[in-house]
Amino acid sequence: MEKGKSLLLFPDNYVMVDTETTGLSPKWDHVLEISALKVVNGQTVNEFSQLIKYSENYHVPAFITDLTGITTQLVQTQGIPPFQAISEFKDFLGTDLMAGYNINFDINFLFSLYQEFNLGTLSNDFVDIWRIARRFFKEEKHNRVSDVLPRLGIDHDQKHRGLSDCYDQKIILDKIRQSASNEIFKKIRSARSKKTDLRTLVSTSNDFNPDNPFFMKNVCFTGTLSMIRKEAAQRVVDVGGVVQNGVTRQTDFLIVGDTSYSKNVKNGITGKMKKAINLKSLGQDIDIIPETLFTDMVEEENVKTSHN
Repeated sequence: MEKGKSLLLFPDNYVMVDTETTGLSPKWDHVLEISALKVVNGQTVNEFSQLIKYSENYHVPAFITDLTGITTQLVQTQGIPPFQAISEFKDFLGTDLMAGYNINFDINFLFSLYQEFNLGTLSNDFVDIWRIARRFFKEEKHNRVSDVLPRLGIDHDQKHRGLSDCYDQKIILDKIRQSASNEIFKKIRSARSKKTDLRTLVSTSNDFNPDNPFFMKNVCFTGTLSMIRKEAAQRVVDVGGVVQNGVTRQTDFLIVGDTSYSKNVKNGITGKMKKAINLKSLGQDIDIIPETLFTDMVEEENVKTSHN
């Protein structure tokens, strides 16, 4: 079985999920905390939150402590082994629909833990609240949790801890649901049907940061993205990157969206991915990264820029 489907709707029954991790890559980084809320008919009926302890000498990176408040001592005294944590989470989740903010990020880490401990496949369908927020606040450039909460008149705790983040995310979903209609979903579908030559996009700024990983890099997209492809391409152009319609010998990054449900894709490998893999095997310096990592890299850069 593969990962679940990304649904575009306002759910009544679901499990709100959030993870705190040491970085952006499930391959190299660790999950420090798994948190979740079980929601039935729009009401929270149960909570789950568990810190994860990897070894006696494991140390939480200082920048993660600054961001989340999770310390090495906290993990060592309150954490449980990863197998126990992910097993308990699996029992809590069951077959329910998942929801979360940029939930693809969390799913990738949880999916890896399922595989690592032979717990089967995390195949629950899911709703990305960030995707909904971007459609609701379509005129806004940034729609992170910290951006959206003040717009909705809600105080925001700057420390990122899983359970409080889950409650923040539920509030956002509830508030948007109260004000929006299902028309925002129909508009998304019609917008997706309009194809654009991404090479014609023009940057909205000339003030580029040369340290940005996409500055003066050739970037291509493949698979189904959680955002409109034109919007993703505009983010590249706005940081000084160049967007391509196809993979070439000049491509520096291939950003991969969901490839699970396209009839034209075999084993999750698109034509662009095949070409990129082949070019990489021939020595081309091309990075193939998931959309979730691309999004986090762009958002991280936006945070840095806003603080300068």
